[in-house]
Amino acid sequence: MANAWRWLREILDGWRIAYLNVRHYDAPRSVKLRLFLRNNLIKMRTLSLCCGNLGEPGC
Repeated sequence: MANAWRWLREILDGWRIAYLNVRHYDAPRSVKLRLFLRNNLIKMRTLSLCCGNLGEPGC
């Protein structure tokens, strides 16, 4: 059960960091949304917690 909680905490931390990247990224809202969706699709496709584009929205 401890592994499930650790996994959930890592997922939530990843979403928190992604949200902060969206807030602090200096670009128009449409660009932020496009990057957020693209980076999260990369994470889902690779089953990873990081898309490889550090600092961009969604990563």
